Amino acid sequence: MGQDSTPPASPCHSSSSQMDDNLLRANNTELMLRVKELQNEVQRLNRQLRISNSSNRSSRGGGANGYESECSNMSAEECRLREENLKLNRQLYWEREQRLKLSRALSESNSSLEMDEERHMNEQLSQGINPLTLSSPGGSYCVPMGARSPSPAIRPHNDNPSTPDK
Repeated sequence: MGQDSTPPASPCHSSSSQMDDNLLRANNTELMLRVKELQNEVQRLNRQLRISNSSNRSSRGGGANGYESECSNMSAEECRLREENLKLNRQLYWEREQRLKLSRALSESNSSLEMDEERHMNEQLSQGINPLTLSSPGGSYCVPMGARSPSPAIRPHNDNPSTPDK
């Protein structure tokens, strides 16, 4: 019972398992090297951070309290900006809603005016009045097509300049 119950590897499998073992060792070695690189980088960045913090403290003269104060001010400013952003978003939403309401009201008003005009024209037509010949609210009036002379662009071309056009 002390012996391994798995059969011995065949010769064709032994070479591939050796390659797999070699690849795993190479991968493990590469991973260990990469981990060491990253640990060194973390240490280097921590040193830079400590140096930066110490130079900032000495230049401000406030020490840790100056840094905390600056963080507190930045946090308060961030809160204020968030509140202002929220307020502006609400105002924008309200203005969009107002614009939509006005647009709907204008559309309804235009539809109502068009229906009134159509009803008015139908009433005039039913009374035998041609609404196109009546004066318009602007003070100008429409002239029936037969009552005015055709525009120069519509007149027939006269090849003989000695005789006037009709």
